[in-house]
Amino acid sequence: MGKLWLIRHAPTLINQVSEKLSQEMVFSTNALLNPEYCDMEISLNGRQLALEFACRIHSLHISKVYVSPLRRALQTCEIMFKNHPDKPNIIVDHELHERVYSIQDISVYEGEPFPEFACFDWSNVPKKFLTLHFIKNIIKEDISHLTYKQQREIIINKMQEIKPLSLEESKNVKERGKKTISRIAKECEKKNIAIVGHSAFFNNITGVKEKLPHCTPLLFQISK
Repeated sequence: MGKLWLIRHAPTLINQVSEKLSQEMVFSTNALLNPEYCDMEISLNGRQLALEFACRIHSLHISKVYVSPLRRALQTCEIMFKNHPDKPNIIVDHELHERVYSIQDISVYEGEPFPEFACFDWSNVPKKFLTLHFIKNIIKEDISHLTYKQQREIIINKMQEIKPLSLEESKNVKERGKKTISRIAKECEKKNIAIVGHSAFFNNITGVKEKLPHCTPLLFQISK
């Protein structure tokens, strides 16, 4: 039986700020709802942390990697696995998207792979605005005909309106998390796999309440 490793992405500036403030203070800071912070990239400190953990990741035998389509996960994955000795196949899986809660959880993917991650396998990622797929319970009207920018603006406004509640229900995260992990776990019968993703998503599938530490591989116990 193979192993399944869960790896939380390297931190962004929002992650670093959020760890120092209460959630109420985070949402009262309007700067954190700036559209420029959608799908935020990892910080300089985050990049350094990913580089430091890369050596540890390289000591693990991993033949395939699944990664969230959000940029902070893609960047972490690229740093950790680009020189991995096993040269694992890297697959972008939109179902690993973080729970839509803060501004950085709003994707800037616009139907085509990001050029810097074009070497990853994007074949199963829909050519549409990904974030909207996970918040249909909140954004019930059809806005798919609008531009990607307009769709993001509507979601940001709704986020401001209902704060500090999450745009995506916990029930939905658990359901898609369970299905996604079950699908990936089946492949672990013959190989070792890593998932590069997000804290809230991982918390919902592991039952762990505390946020997973950034970049640290966690061995997931697969139910037989």
